[in-house]
Amino acid sequence: MNRVTESWMRRFIHTYKNASFMDKMSAVHQEANPFYLLEWIMIDGDGENGKDGGFWHNWEGERTPGAEKGGLLGVETFFKYELPYELCFGEPADEWRSALLQSAFYDLTNYYGSDRWEEGCARFRGEIIQTLQLYEEYRKEVEEELRKLRQQWQEETEELEQEAEQWESEAVLQEERKTLNRRYERRKKEAPAKILQKSYEHSLLLRYVVHRNIHRPAERLKVFAQRLEKRDEIVREWCRRIESGDLSYIVKQYSENGAQASFFSKWLSAYAGKSEFTRRAFDIPSRQRFLLQFIAKTRSEPVIDAVFRTSGIEDAITTQTLHGANPELLHLLVWSSLSYPDRRKLLREGVILASWTRFASEFADTDPESDFERLSWVFCLDPESLQQRLLRSPAGDTNSTANNRPTSEEIVRKCCVLFAEGIRRGVDPDLIVSLYGYLAKHDREAFYSFVHGMKSLSDALPMFEAPQRTIAPLFRGDGVRQTSARKHLQQLLYLWLERRESLPDHRSEEQLCKLAAVVSFDKRAAVLGWLQRHERDWRLYLGADGDKYSLVRLLKFRWLGTKGDVKEQHAAVEQWLKRHSDWVQFESDTPLTEGSGMQYRIVKPGAIDAETGELLARVLVRVEWADEKQVSQLLDDLKNL
Repeated sequence: MNRVTESWMRRFIHTYKNASFMDKMSAVHQEANPFYLLEWIMIDGDGENGKDGGFWHNWEGERTPGAEKGGLLGVETFFKYELPYELCFGEPADEWRSALLQSAFYDLTNYYGSDRWEEGCARFRGEIIQTLQLYEEYRKEVEEELRKLRQQWQEETEELEQEAEQWESEAVLQEERKTLNRRYERRKKEAPAKILQKSYEHSLLLRYVVHRNIHRPAERLKVFAQRLEKRDEIVREWCRRIESGDLSYIVKQYSENGAQASFFSKWLSAYAGKSEFTRRAFDIPSRQRFLLQFIAKTRSEPVIDAVFRTSGIEDAITTQTLHGANPELLHLLVWSSLSYPDRRKLLREGVILASWTRFASEFADTDPESDFERLSWVFCLDPESLQQRLLRSPAGDTNSTANNRPTSEEIVRKCCVLFAEGIRRGVDPDLIVSLYGYLAKHDREAFYSFVHGMKSLSDALPMFEAPQRTIAPLFRGDGVRQTSARKHLQQLLYLWLERRESLPDHRSEEQLCKLAAVVSFDKRAAVLGWLQRHERDWRLYLGADGDKYSLVRLLKFRWLGTKGDVKEQHAAVEQWLKRHSDWVQFESDTPLTEGSGMQYRIVKPGAIDAETGELLARVLVRVEWADEKQVSQLLDDLKNL
């Protein structure tokens, strides 16, 4: 009987025998479940004397870097023993590694037979227990040797100091001290390796533990030995139920045991994963079908995540969604992947583009207005790329409608319907940018309807991540739709400034600047609108001097008449009347500006463009009596009328 990982091991040795220890282990961990390699230490080979026949003869006499820094091991010693040791003890145990280990053990038990596998586990456990004993002996022996070396160094140092007067000079004495210290440090450093080589040469596991310099090695060895002794019966039951297709039992167990939900999802991903180890020896397609049926029943995020972590799941998804009785499954997977680029990439490259002809045909035959879920897979592709692929595919012939082939206009119409509905349903903000860009190019009515439907600035900001060449023509200009959309953005900006809300994320600052540039296209209207909105409480919303996101900074203008007391305001108005009389607008049509006792009070500030100096809004000024006696006399005169 060939080993499950024999062909993989042969190719791996040829490829990585000259690589460093860390490079080899990094390559091993690229596999979906590397724990199948433990069969090499659990199971004796079937060849002559149980030594895997002539498998290792191909590399007889060759050596490869091992865990010991700068050391070399025989190819068989490393790949058959030290590599599996690293899988077992190289990293602390966690939930994910436990899931991988349990699924590999279950499969290998079935492959080799329960008796043979349990015998191998018992033998390896015995080796671990023996190594724990040897490690304790080794540690004590090293401590004793280090104690002796230190005692010897102290005696030699004392002897040297006693003979200090006999040395020719202090410099020579100091050099002898350094020589003595260097010899002690070298002996102390070499002691563990010499003891290991002398007394424990044949204990491969102990040599690995020492050379690998594992943190708290005894604890890791004990944990793994316990796993070998106490097998997880829950996992075995899961496997039996899955192999028998008992979906209802698994769904029930998953629903009732919330604490194990995360572990089960990870385990199921490992159990159903396709790899070079498992694809020939085990029925992986049936496991993947079960996983997809399970996700359709539970619709749980941990299980959905497990699907995307399952290697080689793409063919099963295609079969179940295009050829099977579960077409709504793809919509579930697509909608759960919109916030995860790696998930979208898997669906795009492994499922959609791999069976593009079938998906293009489905696009042609489906009405997006009545069956949006069936075509939601379009959100895994870039909008422009999707359109071009549909136009180039047999189902996208632009010159004919025969055989239900859509024209280019029909393709664009369907895409616009799908993207508009996707925005309404709340797709990921990273995707909204490309969708808005597509609608702006092909369906401006839909684009403007979304603009007017926005309730807050955070809704509008993602739109401005689109290229400026796409956004500018939609808002800049004197057209009815452009002006109306710009006014709506203006109101959203006002509302955001009044509430003093924080920006959604780090990219929003640049988006906010682009939005402010759009609003600034009609800067005069923006400033006048703000003053009209806050006619009575404008002082509360001027913004502090250091305010990064004030209206002044965003639209790039300066207020006129917002600072100073009454006397300073009066003086400022007098100066403006002399130099810039057009800056001032009196509250009364015929103000009394002559005579003593009159003063100017600013009722509403004006504004000037900081970039061009253009006047945006005049300063509204009220003329008042400043002398209280004159006011009283005027009131008395009015009473006598």
